Amino acid sequence: MFRNSIDNYLNSGVIASLTTAIYLALSVAFYEKHTTEFWFLSAFFILFTAEHTYNFIGRHKIRFFVQLKNEFWHRLAACILPVLIVGTTWWCLNGS
Repeated sequence: MFRNSIDNYLNSGVIASLTTAIYLALSVAFYEKHTTEFWFLSAFFILFTAEHTYNFIGRHKIRFFVQLKNEFWHRLAACILPVLIVGTTWWCLNGS
């Protein structure tokens, strides 16, 4: 029973979503005055979210994710998604 509730929690993508919200809030706070911390935060976010996105895709029961599981695209999607979030955040904060 406990295992099923943990699996349901991890399948929902809560960890990746919550991490993204925290990253966006902290990056807005750090970008202007603490650019070094912004880039360390961004690197940590990419590594942390890539792992949890990979697990989210691997555990999910949606047919598209099941077909994607353990393929090259599974790993690529897990790595590219956080990089796109960081790039978009930097682009918006930079004002370009």
